[in-house]
Amino acid sequence: MTDDRDLLTVPEAALALGCSGPTVRRLIGQGVIPVVQLGGHRHAIRIRRDDVERMLESRPSPRTAA
Repeated sequence: MTDDRDLLTVPEAALALGCSGPTVRRLIGQGVIPVVQLGGHRHAIRIRRDDVERMLESRPSPRTAA
């Protein structure tokens, strides 16, 4: 089972990814970032920390992107 500390809000995920909340929501809508639904509320979602870390690891390094 996922511990609450392993779940991020959209603003927390945005901060970790270095992008905006709307960008995170757009990526969620596109299916790029999977979410966990909480308590049956449509807008109560969290993002697994592991998924954010995987996205960060898969990004090209700024030094190698040039």
